[in-house]
Amino acid sequence: MDDIISAFIPQGLSLSSSSSTTVCGDAAGLTKPWSGGGVVWGLIAANILLKNFPDFVKYRRSLKAFFVPRILFSKIVTIIVYFVGFRFSFLIPKKVRVENDFLI
Repeated sequence: MDDIISAFIPQGLSLSSSSSTTVCGDAAGLTKPWSGGGVVWGLIAANILLKNFPDFVKYRRSLKAFFVPRILFSKIVTIIVYFVGFRFSFLIPKKVRVENDFLI
């Protein structure tokens, strides 16, 4: 068991370029930028894979069309939230509830 290799789960869309294999869910980097979670996004990716199976090229196109805008939007909103939270915290009401999946 000396050959065990591990790595962090990637963030952002990371797809295989092969037409005979593919990745889905956490392996494809489908983790939310603000929480690191990815169960819901992984299930959505699995559903897209099921609809396009066995055409992995079409799957990658569909996956990009669905997730790239959401990933970009999430990253932008995360930057804005941190910027406002650290620089203008007086604008945030004292009693604020945070929902972990607020950008689905």
